[in-house]
Amino acid sequence: MIDHMLSLFQERAQRVEELMRNSGLNSLDYVEQFSYLLFLKFLSDILPQPGNLSKGEQLQNYWRYSTWNSRDASDLPRFVSQELFPRLASRGIGHPNIDTGVQAIFNNAYLLVREPTVLKQIIEIIGDISFGESEPNPYSENFTIQEAYDTLIGNLAADNMQLFGPFYTPKFLVRLIVDLARPQLNEAMYDPAFGTGGILAAAGDYIKERSKKTNFYFYGNDIYSIKNASVYGREVNFRIFKLGIMRLVFHGINPEGLQKGDSLSREAQTSPQPSYQVILTNMLFEGGTTSTASRADFPIHTHDFSALFLQHVTTRLAPNGRAVIVVPEGLLFRGDTEQEVRRYVLESFELESVLSLPHGVFAPYTSGKASILVIRNTGRPTASTWFYEISNQEIERLRNPMRDSSVHFDLDNFRSDKNSRKVLIDEIVKENFTLNASRYISQTEGLVYSQVSLDTVLCLSEDKAPIIIESNQQLLQLSVNTHHQGVDFLSFISSNDLRNTASKKQYQQVHAGQILIDPTNFSQGALGVVPLQYDKGVVPQRYYVYSLINPSINPDFLDFCLRSRRLLDELAALARASSGRLRLASKAILSIILPVPSLETQNEYVGRLHTQREASLHAFRLLKTLNELGDGIDPATFGSYQRVRLKDVIESMQGGLQNSGTRDGGELTLIRVRNIQRSGINLADSVFVDRNTLRDADERLLKKDDILFVRVHGSREEVGRCVVFDLPGDYVCSSNIVRVRLNFEKANPHFVVLYLNSPLGRREVTSRSRASVQYSINQDDILSLLLTLPDLNEQKAILKRVRDQQKRRRQLTDALQELRDESFHVIEEILAELYR
Repeated sequence: MIDHMLSLFQERAQRVEELMRNSGLNSLDYVEQFSYLLFLKFLSDILPQPGNLSKGEQLQNYWRYSTWNSRDASDLPRFVSQELFPRLASRGIGHPNIDTGVQAIFNNAYLLVREPTVLKQIIEIIGDISFGESEPNPYSENFTIQEAYDTLIGNLAADNMQLFGPFYTPKFLVRLIVDLARPQLNEAMYDPAFGTGGILAAAGDYIKERSKKTNFYFYGNDIYSIKNASVYGREVNFRIFKLGIMRLVFHGINPEGLQKGDSLSREAQTSPQPSYQVILTNMLFEGGTTSTASRADFPIHTHDFSALFLQHVTTRLAPNGRAVIVVPEGLLFRGDTEQEVRRYVLESFELESVLSLPHGVFAPYTSGKASILVIRNTGRPTASTWFYEISNQEIERLRNPMRDSSVHFDLDNFRSDKNSRKVLIDEIVKENFTLNASRYISQTEGLVYSQVSLDTVLCLSEDKAPIIIESNQQLLQLSVNTHHQGVDFLSFISSNDLRNTASKKQYQQVHAGQILIDPTNFSQGALGVVPLQYDKGVVPQRYYVYSLINPSINPDFLDFCLRSRRLLDELAALARASSGRLRLASKAILSIILPVPSLETQNEYVGRLHTQREASLHAFRLLKTLNELGDGIDPATFGSYQRVRLKDVIESMQGGLQNSGTRDGGELTLIRVRNIQRSGINLADSVFVDRNTLRDADERLLKKDDILFVRVHGSREEVGRCVVFDLPGDYVCSSNIVRVRLNFEKANPHFVVLYLNSPLGRREVTSRSRASVQYSINQDDILSLLLTLPDLNEQKAILKRVRDQQKRRRQLTDALQELRDESFHVIEEILAELYR
């Protein structure tokens, strides 16, 4: 029964997604818009409407799905965007337990589905999802709205991990955090960065499971709230904040304690709830936006986000309360203020446990390493701490979808394990308050190779003696390429280029076998060994240069190890943010521990690795060549057809609105320059215009196959970018865009856009653009643009050939990317053997 109902829900969700994506919405737009309507249908079913309502009571139930879903399709976009959403934002639904959350959800909510028939279809599909009395109770064992919505959020994160990874914690890790915290009734729970709400939702489920009380479900007119307990949270991202509230309501949690804002601000430190019995959070990713001026004061002054966040958590922990926190590994062993923060935590609280998670737990967002801290506010300093290394096997067990949900993770089961150890505070103090588990748990058992610190292998070259160069001599200028391409020749430098002392000081001379690291691009693989053929070349002074001082190390073996994902992550943990980029200190690399086999075994590894590296580099060079070809459109594509001016093939041309639009809703969607991308029209971050404010609204509406031409932009390369408009619904464009409507008997709009975006067309547009405050092209110059224009049949034939060519190019690109990824995977597998 559960699987059948879940399958029905997912089938309807997929139908809604298809309709929304065809309307130009991206993944976040789809989940957000679907959630708004699903949320209202859910509340409408769960809070049944009493019979025999007076007229006033009927008005109070304006929000119910049944009161507006039967409206005529032509009126739905106006009603939803201009009446329903604004009224929900100002009045809520008249239910004290959740009105705060409802108002927050619909505050500045805007409707992106503007085509009436599409919106009507979506509303009808969602209307078929029943949460009412005809279906099993949604909070009983027979229905899984929580699971269905959790899956929806998980898919959003998986599809857009780079963008949404910071707001989503994997489900298995959520369960681990909650199992460690063991929240109880009568306790205030808090997540200072609750994101999509997964941790707080799971904590509420944990309490319900343990309490076995019926008052944890929705019944009649009363919406459930965990009795005698409160749930609190803050989230800085406005759109994610709304998704989090809806998710928690689906899980039956009162949303009154959820706030939008930065937990590091002064305002957050003076919130009505001064402290919490249980704090659960994932602070792995930087997300604070508070300026230094408005940031709260903490015991240890620092600019490091993770160190500030850890202090926020500990200062809000109630007496005898506990916190379970996911932290980046670098916080546990870096010096300076991070060391002072660790000391503060150890001296002011009891650090009960440190659980070290394996690499890749948060992949594909990041392969960086993280740990979980369990902290208790007992009023006593730390006397001892248990350290645990959680294995990949244990992580896989936690990930197993068949895992019995009633079986919880228990640290007591690991205390006799070889991967755990109890460490007294004296030892931690001797280690400069270092808290990463690998410092205290011996990993040598079962390893074939000895562990070597790189400070016994490498020596930082600090000799900055002037470069000596003979007259008319040339030196090789070298660079360390990103993407693991190693050290390569860049250009020649002559004696004339280095004729004075100042120019010589810009470079340093290097020798074969030395290791080079670009301190600002190392995380992209910008490091490598100087090959023999580049001996005595020169590199910029900013590069770190290391000499090998241990003859038992093959420099190529060390090069491969340093460029492995595992060691790059360790280097990233040692780096610090500077001007928005990570910068590595010159001696940081020397603290790394590396398993080193015999020289003979190193040579065997190098042979295997070279084969895979060459395959990877070959694929990379081919990909680079393909990318340099652009869309594969060369001048020969257009042949020697007649040349005509744009004015000869258009029906009309019109400038856009002098209107910045608003996110508060409106009948017309305003397309701005940011919405016009090379791949087409992207409606993310849409704004709207009221039709009533326009005297010539009907004349300004965009039609199918109109060309949208970017007239003004800060970059000359973007002036003239154009797309064919093909979206359903009512749209207008902004003043920096020109709408071009062709005579379809003379020109195919897709062909004209293909030509204008090609190198030939770009040269034509660029030659006519002018620079003032921004780059622009006036309408007369647009009309005079020259086009190569065959007859209509040939235009269609050229379009087909180019699209087929682009399709083959995409297929080849995907195949080469797969080959390159597979090569990197094999390299990482080979290097992983060192740690077994």
